[in-house]
Amino acid sequence: MAYCIITTYLRILNEWKTRVSIQDDLEELSQSIVYDASPNQLCEALCDIAVRIAQTADQFKRDSFNGLGEKILEILKTDYTDDTLSLTTIAQKLNMNASYLSRVFKQETGNSFIDVLNCLRLDEARRLLHTTAMPVQEVAERVGYTSASYFIKVFKKHCGKTPNQFRTDAESH
Repeated sequence: MAYCIITTYLRILNEWKTRVSIQDDLEELSQSIVYDASPNQLCEALCDIAVRIAQTADQFKRDSFNGLGEKILEILKTDYTDDTLSLTTIAQKLNMNASYLSRVFKQETGNSFIDVLNCLRLDEARRLLHTTAMPVQEVAERVGYTSASYFIKVFKKHCGKTPNQFRTDAESH
């Protein structure tokens, strides 16, 4: 039984692709099982190793997700014009749960995913409205919105005016 537990621990550590001192301890313990360890010694050693593996797992998790908000932000900055971009598509790309990703992003950046996505899209929309004569529908599509009416609604909510009003005001200044 103890031998099965040890091999399971070793397999987990191997899957994490980590080389920690626990692996050496487990290998040493597996040798002592074969030879002379008492049941109490085995139980004590296995408990100690289980605690150390749990600590290693916590550290591994922290290290793996450290900077996740930044990673998501980089994806947003490069792909914000993609009309299929969503928290779900990014979560799939990163093999993670979308709800978890949303929480981590909010914790690390202080902003929600959709707020940052809209901000990036609207910054580019304002630039295009100011520097081109592109129709609003085309601007909306260029910055990642599939619906011009939704784009106008979001634009007005965040900018206080419609895209056409924004363009007219920009031209008059």
